[in-house]
Amino acid sequence: MFISNQHLINLLSSDEKIMEHVDDLLQTWSQSFSIFKIGITGNPKIRKYGHILRKWVEEPNFLEEFGLNPKDFSQSRRPWKEMVIIYKSDNPNRIKNLERKLITEYSLIKRNKPFNNNFTCWNIAPGGEGPLKSKNSISYYLYILIG
Repeated sequence: MFISNQHLINLLSSDEKIMEHVDDLLQTWSQSFSIFKIGITGNPKIRKYGHILRKWVEEPNFLEEFGLNPKDFSQSRRPWKEMVIIYKSDNPNRIKNLERKLITEYSLIKRNKPFNNNFTCWNIAPGGEGPLKSKNSISYYLYILIG
C-alpha cells in the first residue's frame, strides 16, 4: 500500500466542499476498486500499518458479513492498494467531525447497500474515535483507503 496526497483539498475548504470532493473521488474510484474505508490520523506513514490485515485476521466472519470470501484476502493479497490523504488540518476536532460526517454518509450502517452498487464502505464505527495523535504531530489528516 502506498500513500498519495494528490487529492489533498485546500485547507480553507468548507465541509460541504470537502464532502463534494470526496463524492467525486468515490464516483471515480468505484470504476476500479471494490472497497474503501475512511479514517483519521496524526501520522499517515505509521497509521497505514494498522490497516494491514488486522481486522480480518482477528475476526474471520467480518468478510463474510459483506458477502466476500475470506480466501480472497490471504496474507499475500492485501486489500488496501492506496491510502489517499484528503484533508490536512491543525484542528483535531474538525478532522474528527469530517470523519463522522463522511462515515454517516457512506457506511453500510446508513445505506445498507454498497456505494454505487459495487463499491463498499468498510467503516463500522461512527467515526472520530480512532487513532489520531502521534508523538510530535501538529497536523491531522483525513484519509480514504481504497482497494
